Amino acid sequence: MTILINESQIIGKFDYKKYFSIILSILPVEYIGNLKVIHIVDKYENDIDFDSRSYGCYVIRNYYGEIFINIGNLSNNKIPSYLYKNYPEISALFLSEILGHEYGHHVNAFYVKYKGDSEEFAKKYAESCYYFYLKQRRLHIYISYYLASVNFLIFNRNERMMFRKSINDIKKWTNDNKHIDYPGK
Repeated sequence: MTILINESQIIGKFDYKKYFSIILSILPVEYIGNLKVIHIVDKYENDIDFDSRSYGCYVIRNYYGEIFINIGNLSNNKIPSYLYKNYPEISALFLSEILGHEYGHHVNAFYVKYKGDSEEFAKKYAESCYYFYLKQRRLHIYISYYLASVNFLIFNRNERMMFRKSINDIKKWTNDNKHIDYPGK
């Protein structure tokens, strides 16, 4: 499995290979076999029939799965570009959810064959990936949120309070969801 990075101005501010490798390490390895490549792009290729505004998509080509993560759309709507450079752990936490969702589509397509809604299956996979990434990188993520919450040079008071509230929300969510596991296991 390969991680291909389509160079862009956003890409240079974040170590995608490092963080995607960490995220991949928490996914169930028994399903990675038919996953050929993860494309990190700032826009989708013309031959992909998918919503151009989406954060990620999963396609099957020549009996192999490919995941596309659209950093351009993520930066415009979910992960501000300053997070990639200044708070990479926060960016990686958000990316774990997106990659987990697309990996869920891969697992469903090749291995589990979930009888219900495939989007629901992928959504559960995204939640599980987010949870396990957060569990593994908890200290790094909490420190990043804390540092953002005290950075008065970049953020105003309301923004700093938002980061502080996010720490508490994440801690509560983690405590309330200790039962989470990957679907299909």
